[in-house]
Amino acid sequence: YKDNKSQIDTNIRHIKGSRKNIHLALSISDALLSLSNKRPEGFGLTMLEAMSHGVPIIACKHGGALDLVNDNLNGFLYEPGSNEDFAKKLQIFLEMNQENRSRMRAAALSHSKKFSSEVTIQKLIRIYQNLSSPK
Repeated sequence: YKDNKSQIDTNIRHIKGSRKNIHLALSISDALLSLSNKRPEGFGLTMLEAMSHGVPIIACKHGGALDLVNDNLNGFLYEPGSNEDFAKKLQIFLEMNQENRSRMRAAALSHSKKFSSEVTIQKLIRIYQNLSSPK
């Protein structure tokens, strides 16, 4: 990564634990960095919540990120265990112009709607109906 450490520290905030004001934090975020490198998240509700606010994701290429992040469309996926690949994807994101960032934000928001509670409930109902109907 080209920037020096002090520049990174002023631009990246590490948020741990539960936050009551997460919607405010997401509303001013440019991207969410999901850094679970060794142990994949099962689905990634944190990523989905960020996407529902139009926040692109930079995540490790495993677990729930594979369902949520379309590489180069609504975020970036990097190879597990590769700090170099992570740094490369972060650099690409930071160097994107505003128009491309806006497109990525719109794609994140749009993709998150595929996982809304309404859509998920309808999919579950169809599954249960198929299971209970005679064949």
